[in-house]
Amino acid sequence: MKQLIYMGLMLLLGSVGAVVYGSFWSIFVYYNFTVLRPPYLWRWSLPPGIEWQTYAAAPAILFAIVSFGETSRPGRGWSTIHLFLVAFFAWLTVSLFFAQYEQVAYQWYVVNFKIFLMAFVGSVLIATVQHVRWLFWMVGAGLGYIGYEMNFQYFVNHFMIIRTHGFAEYDNNTAGLMLAMGLPLCWFAWEGITNRWRWVFALFIPFLLHAVLMSFSRGAMLSLVVVTPLIVLRSRYRIWTAVFVLGFALVGLPFFAGQEIRDRFLSIEKQDADASAASRFSTWGAAYRMAKDHPIFGVGLRNSPFLVGRYGNANAHQTIHSQYLQVAADTGFVGLGLYLGLMGAALVATNRARRGCGALPPEVAISTKAVVNGLECSLVTFLIGAVFLSLETFEVTYILLILIARLSIIVRACQIPP
Repeated sequence: MKQLIYMGLMLLLGSVGAVVYGSFWSIFVYYNFTVLRPPYLWRWSLPPGIEWQTYAAAPAILFAIVSFGETSRPGRGWSTIHLFLVAFFAWLTVSLFFAQYEQVAYQWYVVNFKIFLMAFVGSVLIATVQHVRWLFWMVGAGLGYIGYEMNFQYFVNHFMIIRTHGFAEYDNNTAGLMLAMGLPLCWFAWEGITNRWRWVFALFIPFLLHAVLMSFSRGAMLSLVVVTPLIVLRSRYRIWTAVFVLGFALVGLPFFAGQEIRDRFLSIEKQDADASAASRFSTWGAAYRMAKDHPIFGVGLRNSPFLVGRYGNANAHQTIHSQYLQVAADTGFVGLGLYLGLMGAALVATNRARRGCGALPPEVAISTKAVVNGLECSLVTFLIGAVFLSLETFEVTYILLILIARLSIIVRACQIPP
């Protein structure tokens, strides 16, 4: 019952509350539903068949249309990230007409259209540094809560649900990477918040760590290992962060990870004996050959799994298991170039925003810099995991991109003399 009350109150906040307190709250509610996926997370409590995200999206789109004229003001404009978003989506549209299986491509095109539409709605409605911070905290807390639910299912119901069922429409690998992306968000939320609420985010960290391990996703585990030095480098407390990481590696990891999890992770070093690794290399080769045969427009959105058998992969209808190679196969090397440009623009924008924090008041600069660092480290976690997973409709990543874009624009506007 309390879950249903929560959903009702959030819808009120996104509609009536947005009229009273500001249009930002409509996109806040929509992205809250996007992260939590309530129909899956609380499926036993919520009535079936209700399109909660649709009801949340409608007022956000309406408010964005009304507020669109305000984007000409300083701090409300557009960035290189938006340019690449438009270019990449335009190329998805063009490639749709060259798809080998048009119906399959069209279904996935609709999914992408919704994600890109809401990304631009968010770009219109997110107007201040405080808006970015609220969304940053919400995404971190949302992923932390999902990690808590995964642990609750394991310790109370003895069900490792993230390994067997993943989360929502995501399999165990994608769900594991999603929660891994939540770790830097929670860490830097803890660094940036100065009141007692910071400890809520600190408590989420062990839940997220254990949930990632329970996912049995080697890609998610490897992403965390690789991004950890960057987290230490960006931290305000580098020495203590390094001590924490070292202590966890020596003491916490053996406690959290049983023998089965350790064997799964260490199998990264035994690729020749690991059937899943061999299968992944086979699909990678097939995707590359597809991209070579269709270098401009690709074979069509999500058409590649239906064609891997023709390109030397023994298992037909198999996902490519690499975001970059799947984008290349589905949309050609042009699409891959635009996608890489989008991610590169986001990384450049984080550095620009970090440098620009010096122009903000000291009490704002510390928390804003923590947000920048959290967004950067979370995005890098995704970029590493994307080497091993196909995640082109993973909306959490687009939330990060929009927050990075808006924050870099707002901070840059603060440096312009009035």
